[in-house]
Amino acid sequence: MRFVADIMLGKLAKWLRVLGFDADYQSFDPIHHIGQMARDGRIPLTRQRKLIPLLEDAVFVRYNRVDDQLKQLKQALFLETCHADWFSRCIRCNVPLMAAPEEAARNNIPEYVFYENMKNIRFCPSCGRYFWPGSHRFRMEKQLNRWGFINPFLDLGRKS
Repeated sequence: MRFVADIMLGKLAKWLRVLGFDADYQSFDPIHHIGQMARDGRIPLTRQRKLIPLLEDAVFVRYNRVDDQLKQLKQALFLETCHADWFSRCIRCNVPLMAAPEEAARNNIPEYVFYENMKNIRFCPSCGRYFWPGSHRFRMEKQLNRWGFINPFLDLGRKS
């Protein structure tokens, strides 16, 4: 599933990206942008009632809190509760992450992180950010688990 989120749903877009979904979001809100993305096959997500009749197949997100928003989408759109592509997209750019070349990673992340995670370092080819399975990611995994999203490919038994 691919989404386009309106200006009021930035946190939701971030968490959809964490789950591995393609979730477009811009910090501006021109209706023609959302409309075009919807025509290109994305599911529009909005908190603005006035946009619902203007966007085909739009989902009105009723809640303010991201946990409730995700629960609503899980029920309304049958989002998979078990999704193997967690942490596969840049949470800022929405671009799929790539394996980081060893030399580039060595020069762009803390040394201890490099040696602990050599095979698990990824980077965004758009913004150049690096990602690895550290304590922040583990806390996000646990949060998703509390919200009812389970990923059997992740080890949630680690200590935080």
